[in-house]
Amino acid sequence: MKSFLSEAATTIFSNHKAQSMKDLCIVLPSRRAVGFMKKELANCSAVPFLSPKVFSIDDFVKELSGLKVADSLTLLFELYDVFQKIDENIVFDEFMAWAPTVLSDFDLIDQYLVPNPQQLFAYMTEVEALKRWNLTELSTKTSAKSYFNRFETIGRAYEEFKKQLLSKDMAYRGMAYRSLAEEFSNFLEEGDEFQYYYFVGLNALSKSEQSIISQLVEAKKVTCIWDTDEFFMNSDHQAGNIPRKYRKEGKFGSWNAPQNLLLTEKKTINIYESPYESLQAKIGAQLVHKYKEGRTVFVVPDENQVQGVLFSLEKGFEDYNISMGIGMKQSKIASLVNDLLDLQVNGKLSNDTFSYIQIGKLIKNPLLQSLPEKFFNAFQSFSEFLVSKNILSINQFQIEKNIGKVLSDLFFSNWTNAKEAVVGLDNIFEFLTTEIEATLDLIEKEFFFSFQTVLNKLKTDINQYKDLELSGLKILVQELFKVEKVAFEGDPNSNVQIMSLLETRCLDFDNVVIISFNEGVIPSSNKAASLLPFEVCLEFGIPIYHDQDAIMAYHFYRLLMRAKNVDIIYSVSKNGSLGSKSEPSRIANQLKYDLFAKNELIGWSSHHPSFEAKEKENVISENITITKTPEIIDKIKVELFNEKRGLSPSSITQYLRCSLQFYFSKIQRLQSEQEIEESFGYNVFGNWIHETLEKISKEELGLGLSLNSDDFLKAKKKAKHYLQLVFDEKYKGYEIEKGWNHIFWKMAISLIEQYYDLRSKELAEGEVINIASEQKLTASINSENSIEKIRIKGLIDAIEGANGDINLIDYKTGKVSSGDLSIPKGKTALETFLSAPKDKYRQLLIYLYLFDRNKDKYDGSGRVGARIYSFRDLSTQVELFTPINDVEEIVEEGLNIIAQELINPQIDFIQTEDLTICSNCDFKNICNR
Repeated sequence: MKSFLSEAATTIFSNHKAQSMKDLCIVLPSRRAVGFMKKELANCSAVPFLSPKVFSIDDFVKELSGLKVADSLTLLFELYDVFQKIDENIVFDEFMAWAPTVLSDFDLIDQYLVPNPQQLFAYMTEVEALKRWNLTELSTKTSAKSYFNRFETIGRAYEEFKKQLLSKDMAYRGMAYRSLAEEFSNFLEEGDEFQYYYFVGLNALSKSEQSIISQLVEAKKVTCIWDTDEFFMNSDHQAGNIPRKYRKEGKFGSWNAPQNLLLTEKKTINIYESPYESLQAKIGAQLVHKYKEGRTVFVVPDENQVQGVLFSLEKGFEDYNISMGIGMKQSKIASLVNDLLDLQVNGKLSNDTFSYIQIGKLIKNPLLQSLPEKFFNAFQSFSEFLVSKNILSINQFQIEKNIGKVLSDLFFSNWTNAKEAVVGLDNIFEFLTTEIEATLDLIEKEFFFSFQTVLNKLKTDINQYKDLELSGLKILVQELFKVEKVAFEGDPNSNVQIMSLLETRCLDFDNVVIISFNEGVIPSSNKAASLLPFEVCLEFGIPIYHDQDAIMAYHFYRLLMRAKNVDIIYSVSKNGSLGSKSEPSRIANQLKYDLFAKNELIGWSSHHPSFEAKEKENVISENITITKTPEIIDKIKVELFNEKRGLSPSSITQYLRCSLQFYFSKIQRLQSEQEIEESFGYNVFGNWIHETLEKISKEELGLGLSLNSDDFLKAKKKAKHYLQLVFDEKYKGYEIEKGWNHIFWKMAISLIEQYYDLRSKELAEGEVINIASEQKLTASINSENSIEKIRIKGLIDAIEGANGDINLIDYKTGKVSSGDLSIPKGKTALETFLSAPKDKYRQLLIYLYLFDRNKDKYDGSGRVGARIYSFRDLSTQVELFTPINDVEEIVEEGLNIIAQELINPQIDFIQTEDLTICSNCDFKNICNR
């Protein structure tokens, strides 16, 4: 089947002699289509001929208007100049909050030839609002007054802005369109260089485009070639709303007959439901690989998916071409620049001191992570230093001491204004160009070069704005990253083209794969930001949001016309709301009831593909199983039998809850990635309480001494003092004067005071002996199947004696209940010991066992008990008194069972089935849980 451009080229060539082709002007929607049209024209003749001028519509307007369409940065600075002249008090940061929207509105006003723009701005003023709404007075609120006053200012700026740009032969896009439309009759009269025009494959035209074409129609110098189909032209289908309107109006000349392809051609259309958004790229890539014949397009409507698409294409598959614009905000260089400016704007605590938060973000930036080893290691060591000391802020002297002068001067200099920042960014860019440019992939290199262009422009323009603050530069750069797109144009002859739906205009493919076919994407739910209310757009003929639905529908159905195979992929989410991006596009749903019902030659089906779990987002990965090799069993034996290692209550609980976690932690000795914490985590808070109680026990109460009620009251009075001592020794990096940490500080004082109050009341008429604090105990247990002994160890928070009895004390900052130490009905003590959730019962039994094995070190002939004080609720205390013979039997048998499991090569290390355990696991990223 011939493509649309092939048919259009044949039509054009048949209407003119070869020697007159050079006098033609052909206009297409995009530059992408221009290249294909030139190729099709060349195929029309075996004899060489001078080619006509072939333009994209934008290039056509630029060429004939004689105006240079300025880039975003230039336009923003020029507009700022204009507003400064109108209001000398304007602040750049505030200006940037609405300037991009104003530029967009100016563009629309001119593209759609609003007859008298000042009428529009006047319409938005307070006086006109009063008339429209039949009011005598509007709200006197400052915000309302500011709103209406702004439009008076914008009206003045509109005229001055255009004058200023024209004086420099510059324009914004809409201004160039308006200029050409309004001057086009003069252009035609004064001697048009072209004998005839063809406008090919256009659809939704702005009023300026309509005006240009209409004037050519009147001059009998143009033919429009439309790409339409009877399916939507001879019905009320949304895809044909705009072309049907144009055909009915008749102002674009004679209308070429619609094709009849959608209702008569055989097609295979598959609709795939992806359970997760990130899986769409994977599904799409697999479908692309199956097409061995014909031209294939991989349509990516959401540019955020491009990286995922490239990653999903099979390794070694190179026959593809990216031919779409991707926003710079997706790039690593944009991420780095944002991190650098964030460090200077939000992370600077003084002229030479920076916050760890922004430092941490910067150090972890992907570009810095890819630096050569000597620089990477310097940053890595610096990061480890900050974490190990929990440093919340650090000055330049300390930074230089850690990473050296080169890196310190580059990345941590004090930029005081925008000009210094641009110089600093330029130095960093030069450094990165030398060190890592060669290692970047092709896409990131394009982003790199594009940023260099932006940076060069900033270096030139920034000198005019000496008062520009760092915060203003940050906003400006973020805006540029949003609007600047890098156009990737590779080999148009590659069998697979990756492009957006808009880029497919005029192009035809045998195989079409579209991802992100969701409501909110196709059609888009992103309404362009505008200061113009809906009623104003209607009043002055500016397109409204509803028009975009028809435009998107046209592009989709036009792409289907000549396709043989179509794969549509959308994602679903049970958490999505109606109309959200979690449901299929209404266009996909409509297919089943209009096109499929009317063309029996279309074979269609729905699919629910399943993939290996590791490829899913936010779900369990494929099961990880570690088989016990002889080398692993040797490591297990070291953990069990080496006198410097051994099992502890916490490691046993870890094994029973998730044997894989135990393997990572105790056998492989993997370390979790540590991070600096600005606020106390519960683990840090708990350690602080424990360490303070230990310090009070040893230094205030005194070990080996008899203590009474008054002693504990004295300790209570010293709670704040000892908390501060421990804080200064261990946790100096935290800020406790404000925020959550201040609340934790107050809470810690209160809890320790409550604890000593409680202990004082318990000893109203008695005494205890303060035997030990943070007592480390170890023991060995005979192994049933080994000559070596199982090592067991524990750290008891406190040991006290009273009347010959011994109390082993454990402090908890979490919740504790009496049920934690009870044996469930129908269970034995051994079964309870081996139950993962019974960690507190198991811990106290092991403490009782350890103490019994070390009892010769202590005085006391009475009973031995174990007690937990819960700082979550100090009124709740739980105690365990179990005869020592029972303790020995339970602990020794239980530990032997665990030890035999551990060294059994037939029992693998596996993941837990209880996902609540994974939430706080240090290794959840390995399991992708």
